[in-house]
Amino acid sequence: MFYEPGKTDHGLPFDPFKACVVPRPIGWISTVSSTNQTNSQPTANLAPYSQFQNLTFDPPYVMFSANQTPEETRKDSVVNAEATGIFCWQLATYPLREAVNITSEQLPYGVDEFEQAKLEKTYSRLLTPKSPVPNFSGIPMVADSPVRFECEYHSTIRLPGNPPMGTVDIVIGKVVGVYIADDVINMQTGKVDVAKTQPIARCGYYDYAVVRECFEMKMPGADIMRAGLEGSSKKNREANKVDEQSKGTEGKVAVEESPSSHWNGNGAPSYDSIYKVKEIEARIEKEKPLWSESDIPGYGITPATKSDSGHTWSGNGAPSTYGSLCV
Repeated sequence: MFYEPGKTDHGLPFDPFKACVVPRPIGWISTVSSTNQTNSQPTANLAPYSQFQNLTFDPPYVMFSANQTPEETRKDSVVNAEATGIFCWQLATYPLREAVNITSEQLPYGVDEFEQAKLEKTYSRLLTPKSPVPNFSGIPMVADSPVRFECEYHSTIRLPGNPPMGTVDIVIGKVVGVYIADDVINMQTGKVDVAKTQPIARCGYYDYAVVRECFEMKMPGADIMRAGLEGSSKKNREANKVDEQSKGTEGKVAVEESPSSHWNGNGAPSYDSIYKVKEIEARIEKEKPLWSESDIPGYGITPATKSDSGHTWSGNGAPSTYGSLCV
């Protein structure tokens, strides 16, 4: 069969798209509200998102994708993460599957899903909110989850879609703290034992999968590529050091005064330049009006004309390249 989403009918009783992209990790995201949103005591929020993934590993970044509600409002997790600048992720497991399902219900803003699902809380150690949160003692996390991440909010990309729920916010965060329960680590191999964590994943329709078995395949090629596949930041940096030494470029760093010189000697972006997010954001503010990603030769120039909840949009309805995609 072949069909064009939104144009031709697939002819099936159920839409097959999500059933084709499987299994999908679950982003079980916890946040707190800020006084700027409620003008009262902060409320914990917990919700699962079936479009979740890690983006890179050195340093580690993750993302979760949240569609709008049927009322065409943004999800609480997105609102809270942007307002406070912090959020947490916890591994959704087979023993916790019923709680995951309970926390998926769309409830009024300010309802504590931890209480709804009768989940015990533990709290983050490192996170500090960027906006006022009275009596803040950390972002609550699911105590019974064997793996948890503490994340600092980085940015949001908003993709346009069909109402009421098609529009989506893709929230990106930097992982600054990782908790792994000792009893799910195989002490002989030094690896997290998937058979012990029993992660669940979303499939199509109302279906889920549970992972209890793995098999290993090592990719052919250079060690540095395998370091990336393994996700080892230590091996990645060691491989980069060896590469720089072999090219005689070790010790060369970017000159920070010149934007064009934020590159190391072997032609790769320097660490100093990659993480200058604040500088980039300042330049974005200074260089308004913003232009859309269609500002590529042959596409014409369309000035940004619309702003939605702090997200800049181009005149043709696409996110502005400099305003939303490159922050």
